This record gives sequence, C-alpha cells and structure tokens, in this order.
Amino acid sequence: MKTIKKKTVSIISTQLQFINCVEYLKLEGYANNDVVFYARSNSRMKQLNLLLEQPCYSCVFNKVTRFSYTESRFLNYILSIWFLLIIDVLTFFNRYDVCIAGMYLFSAHRHLIRRTSSKKKEVQVVIVDDGTGTLRVGVERKREIENREPFIFYENKIIRALYNLHLNSYIPSHITFYTVYDIEILKNDSKIKQTYTYIKQHIQDFKVEPNLLTTGIIFLGQAIHDDVEMTVDMYNAYLRRVNKYFEGRQIVYYPHPEEVGSSWLAKDLSGVYNVIPNQFSVEIIALLINKPVIMAGFVTSALYNVNILNPLIEPVTFYIKDSDFLRPLVANDFSRCYTEFIERGIKVIYDY
Repeated sequence: MKTIKKKTVSIISTQLQFINCVEYLKLEGYANNDVVFYARSNSRMKQLNLLLEQPCYSCVFNKVTRFSYTESRFLNYILSIWFLLIIDVLTFFNRYDVCIAGMYLFSAHRHLIRRTSSKKKEVQVVIVDDGTGTLRVGVERKREIENREPFIFYENKIIRALYNLHLNSYIPSHITFYTVYDIEILKNDSKIKQTYTYIKQHIQDFKVEPNLLTTGIIFLGQAIHDDVEMTVDMYNAYLRRVNKYFEGRQIVYYPHPEEVGSSWLAKDLSGVYNVIPNQFSVEIIALLINKPVIMAGFVTSALYNVNILNPLIEPVTFYIKDSDFLRPLVANDFSRCYTEFIERGIKVIYDY
C-alpha cells in the first residue's frame, strides 16, 4: 500500500468512530497519525483501549492522547479546562494536514478542528460516522452554514462558556464525509463511501463470546432507558412486546456501550434475554457471524451497517411511538431513522 506523508490527528469517542477512522486512514494510505481518545466515561475508554490492543490496530497511531470524564460534575468542570490545555499543547507543537472527527456537533471534537485549522489554513476536515448521528450532522451542517452560526452541543453551561472563548463563530468552509449513509451534502462539501475494507481483511483478529455466533436472534440494546429519554418501565414493556413477537424464543441481548450492567432488566425478562456484556462494536460481531441470524433493535445504526456487511444477517427494527419518549427531540431523531431504514429496505415492525 502506498503511504502518504501527510500528518493527521483524530479525535474519537466510541469504538465505531475508531473503526471508521482507521478505515479512512488506510484508504488514504496515511502513516503519520496521532489520535485523541475523548471518552465520556471510563467504560468507553476501556473499550477504545481494547480495540487499540488488537493486532490490526496496534500500529496505526504514532501517538495516543487519552482523556475521559468522571462521575463527579465538579471534577468534570476542572477536567474541561484541562482538555482545552491538552489540545492547545498538542496543536502548538504539531502542524497537522488532516483532522478527523467522529462527533462534528460536539464541542470537544469541534475544538480540535478549530485549533488545527488556526495553525494551518489548508487543513482537511474529515467527519467519520458515529452511527445514525451522521444523519443529524447533515441537517445541522446545512443550517449552520445558512445561519452563519455554529451548531454545537455542550455538556453544560460552564463548558459552553469555556469553549466559546476558543470556538468563537468558527465553521469549517469544507468538510469531507466518510460515511455509509446517502446523506445530502452542501456544494462545498464532499463525500466518500465507507466500505469497511480494512477490518474485513483482519476480522479473524477478534475473539468474541461464542453465544453471539451461535444464537438465532440478537437484540441490540438502546441506551435510552435512563428516565431522561424513556423510563425503564416503558423500555421493559417494549422488550416484552419484542419477546411476544418472537414467540418466546431465547434472545441474546447485546447491550449498547453506554448501558451499565443489566439490573434495569425486569425479572420476568431475565430468563428470556441472555445478556452478553458489550466487548466489541456490533460491526465486528456482524463480520464474524457465519450462519443466518436475525439482528434486531429499536433504532441503532448498526442495523443499517450489518445489512451492508453480512448478507446472512436479517436486520429488523421495532417501532417506538413518539408519545412514549420523554423528549420530543429524541422522538424526531427516531422518526428520521425509521424513514431511513424503510428507504434502505430494512424491515420496520409497527404492530407487535
């Protein structure tokens, strides 16, 4: 493979972003790569480190900078300032040609984009998929260009004030989307189709729980039962309906990376759903499967991705009514995703 001498820096927060980032680096033949692991929890950091330990990923990055938040709100305020300093030091001593981010709409990722761009005018900004969140990026990117005002999510008001000192009104004039989605982009932006070529070549490096590869049904968890987006009781009620749809068959429940433990699972469902702790991204599981299997969920980008990766997998998504969410914004995002699934030929179950 031809190697390119450009220097890159990436900021990633999830395993899927990690995978997509490496796919882009390998596609372009970049060998001089730095990365910032920006984890919103210790569990997320452990998952990123686990991927980094895999043989096919261990030599991709020359320098790894790690940053993660804690459960203490006060300490996180201090850590936010520390993160700004980390990025300032990193970009002061390095001049990057390419900046890759997985969460374009989040302040930390946007901060790195801003700092690299301030040091070198011709920095190429690349946005890799973070699941169905990419659909939201496409919409908000157009809006911020039209309004000439950045659209950014902040963890809290203090962090917003700190980041605004650095971000000001900066909006990248051109970005490249590296994505599996057929999103509409602006005239000045560009798009490259994601094909997962590199990970397909190295999939046997990964060892997973055997039950994931022998079961007939895998249900992908959704980190929405937090009494902010949906109540735990409502989430369990939907799982009962899913169980009824599958006529009581044994189901492997593969949690979302943000789900902690399974204590929230109702007692009457503990014998139906075999909960296997999340170790690797669903895309990795999909590539390892070698027999027909139903992979189901509510709204997760993995259902779209597995449809591309492995023809043995039948993706099925179960509809959640708008009125059962606690926040209208979440309901709108889910509705947009259901429409996308239907357009891509993925079965959406409404009556169950």
